[in-house]
Amino acid sequence: MLPGWDSLEATSAYPRWLTYAGFAALFLLGVFEVLGHVYSVHETTLRGAAVKADAKEQAEKNAQEKAAEQERTAKAERDLLELKKRQEPRQIGRIDGEKLIAALKTAQPKGSIDLTCVLGDGEGATFAEQLDKILKAGEWTTTGVSQAVYSGGNPVGGELPFAQPQRHRHMRGHYSKRSHWLDFHCRLLRTHNSPPTTRR
Repeated sequence: MLPGWDSLEATSAYPRWLTYAGFAALFLLGVFEVLGHVYSVHETTLRGAAVKADAKEQAEKNAQEKAAEQERTAKAERDLLELKKRQEPRQIGRIDGEKLIAALKTAQPKGSIDLTCVLGDGEGATFAEQLDKILKAGEWTTTGVSQAVYSGGNPVGGELPFAQPQRHRHMRGHYSKRSHWLDFHCRLLRTHNSPPTTRR
């Protein structure tokens, strides 16, 4: 029992204070209920924002992976196209051939040219024969197309060795520029003891 159980004054005061305490408890209960509801709603909002953020991050990741996959696919297609181009027989088109013939006619000084390709390379021999015809049409002297075996691996591209490199130094840019029509890059070599030769 509370103190003052036997006191008339105490017993008359307690009911009021207990009633006031009850109202206060009800008020606090309402406050706590409101706070609980507010925090519950805020929790739902935060969870939704977190889910959206995760979804956005996943979407960006998927977009990056898709872009990377598309880039890999595009690169594979480009590589395949380049491989097909390399596998196609090389040839000098009519217009490029005419340009090359005109350039060869005006090129000075002229000399005798040996055309040599890798032994057993049918595509290279066909290409060299076409080049041989263009050189002759450009008023250059050739010894025809021969085939040879190369030690240390077959060469790729073309070479233009000159027996007199000092005499032909001014022609480096001229032949390097014209060589683009032949679908390979020519490299001018200094060879003092060998005759002028074009190699595929």
